[in-house]
Amino acid sequence: MISESLTVELKERSAELLADLEAPPSWLDDVVADYNGRAQGAASGDPVTGNPLLVRVVLDRVNLQPVTVPAIRRLVGYYRDLPEFSERAWRDRRGRILGGDLASFHSTLVEIALHDGLSRLRRGTVRFIDPQPGGPRLPDLEIATAGGPIHVELKSIFSEYVRMQGGAGTQLGGMTVDPKIARAIWRKFQEPVQSLAAAMPALRPHAHRLLDSFGSSAPQTAPGHAGLMVCGFDTSSYNLAFVQQVS
Repeated sequence: MISESLTVELKERSAELLADLEAPPSWLDDVVADYNGRAQGAASGDPVTGNPLLVRVVLDRVNLQPVTVPAIRRLVGYYRDLPEFSERAWRDRRGRILGGDLASFHSTLVEIALHDGLSRLRRGTVRFIDPQPGGPRLPDLEIATAGGPIHVELKSIFSEYVRMQGGAGTQLGGMTVDPKIARAIWRKFQEPVQSLAAAMPALRPHAHRLLDSFGSSAPQTAPGHAGLMVCGFDTSSYNLAFVQQVS
């Protein structure tokens, strides 16, 4: 259970973040009440899930080193300063960050972190491709290179794992990924898959260049093709940790 005194402390710790996210005034009270209700109704020893953002606020407090909340604030500020920023897309992303679905929460932050990481590494322009309501599904990002645009579709092993498990939130102690399920998901995305954009051919299972050549090298495939690459992020700071092509 989260006590009233801890709730007051969490409000102070998260005030700037929630202001950045334009959260409703009652947001923290509501998610704490939801968590406490789950905890009260759970059988002894059963894991209790909570709102993903609430969990991050609590873990920053428990660890005595605020890392994740400042990282989320950085990503939110980065996104809001992008040239392609729009109020419609912002409402969608802030809703997913504040919402109770862990997979959507994680994917949204990683999408912004990937945009940030690619922008730092590249001379080419990176932009979000936000679909219009009722329109076709599209890739997540576009990288403008000397040889033409590269389309990027993000697939998070962690998010796919959560969806496969039917998880709606995280435990206050965190969540781990079963290695067998992670490998199964990875094998799934190593197979050629049909592009989300109708005009794009099937994605190829091998990357054709390392990320650091995107800004200067002409693509070795026809426009609309992309190689498969795996990247990792620090789980607390959301900084891009590594990028590796799939061999």
